[in-house]
Amino acid sequence: MWGTNEIDWIERGVKNNASGMITIWMRSCFHLANVITGENYCIIQGEWSLGEASRITIVNIYNFGSLIEKSAIWEEVWERRRMQISTTWCVVGDFNYIRRLGDRRSVNTSMDYSREMRRSLDVWKKDGRFKDFVRTKWESYEVQGCGIFVFKEKLKKLKEDLKVWNIESFGNINLAGEEV
Repeated sequence: MWGTNEIDWIERGVKNNASGMITIWMRSCFHLANVITGENYCIIQGEWSLGEASRITIVNIYNFGSLIEKSAIWEEVWERRRMQISTTWCVVGDFNYIRRLGDRRSVNTSMDYSREMRRSLDVWKKDGRFKDFVRTKWESYEVQGCGIFVFKEKLKKLKEDLKVWNIESFGNINLAGEEV
């Protein structure tokens, strides 16, 4: 998918109407040792090999649902953290708080549109320009700091560039959804 053996990833599929999650790393920087998946999270553990080598745990969370459900997920992740205090932890993800069902953009859209939207995002994998775009952008980012900070900042920049690239390449699917 990425056009290089340097990139590896773990994917968590979609649940209901929620988006899936992907956790990405460079094999030369991070050596995967263990994967733990929960209902709304993915934990990868391994050795960070840039600079001073160290054990690191990266937690990717997509935490939606009721306050009780969110609390249960955080308690589950926190319990795993208590068992591994000797490693550095980095928690990333989508922590938006949705209080009412109407706060979600997709509420007014049909299930058919929701399925179509998920399918349309698969065009990234099929588009021959995607891998080169990601590789070129990733390599162009110049960020100073410790390894995990650089990684986080590059991911933030890539997210913004992918939003622009997606609209330029495939149009604004959010506007298309509102028209449906």
